[in-house]
Amino acid sequence: MDRAGFWKIIETSLKKSKGDPEDQIDILHGELQGLAVKDIVSFANQFRDFWFAAYRWDLWAAAHLIGGGCSDDGFMDFRGWLIGRGQVVYEAALTNPDSLARTVSVDEDCQIEEYQYVAQQVWEDKTGKDGLDFPGGEGVHPAVPLGEKWADDDLPRLLPELSKKFSQNL
Repeated sequence: MDRAGFWKIIETSLKKSKGDPEDQIDILHGELQGLAVKDIVSFANQFRDFWFAAYRWDLWAAAHLIGGGCSDDGFMDFRGWLIGRGQVVYEAALTNPDSLARTVSVDEDCQIEEYQYVAQQVWEDKTGKDGLDFPGGEGVHPAVPLGEKWADDDLPRLLPELSKKFSQNL
């Protein structure tokens, strides 16, 4: 599966779910169930690559503002959610994290863990094997986020739109 195929599955699930993350995760399960095992693994590898690419301080700052704080685990969940929002939102956020101010509502939960495990769960269901045997997801997570570390005082300057929209969260 190439990147275009990956994004097509994400976009299909996003559209069918009308943006509801829980529904989207269920729909992703169904979409992946229809794939060959090798394509499920490929989907997981594509997800991993996009997830690694989003390990950046500026996106962590966005997650912090949106969520009223964001732990290491919360940032893992945020990156999965961000991928689930589709290629346009994902790529815009990588270019300019402040763009999320135009797509995220103030009451939206953007730290959703389940996106990270969809492919592995479907693979387990299809193969009957234990998740520890899952061949996808190899790769080494970056040791530190890309970019410059920030402090809370930096956020209004770094992410003015998000700071204004989510100031009540901090």
